[in-house]
Amino acid sequence: MDDHINLTVEFYGTSRQAADTSQLNIEIPSDNSVLWSDITTTLLEKLPGLAGKVIEVGSGCLVSSYAINLNGRHFINQEKTAFKDGDVLIIVPSMAGG
Repeated sequence: MDDHINLTVEFYGTSRQAADTSQLNIEIPSDNSVLWSDITTTLLEKLPGLAGKVIEVGSGCLVSSYAINLNGRHFINQEKTAFKDGDVLIIVPSMAGG
């Protein structure tokens, strides 16, 4: 594939500690959109500290204590959402609040 989708993944709380960074820009090969399963492979390659702590190794899903916010607007279902070029994925502990 010649085309890629550029995404920004931001980490907050304990996900930031596991990632050892606050943000990662990634490029995923795709012609139109990508799914969470396409993203997890890249995240685990670049940030192995997420394995088992934030992302389940076998399924690639977020550990149940985390959630994804898309573009700072709303929380999404990681299994059903298609991500597009320029999207910002914010990974936060699901118990975060105030």
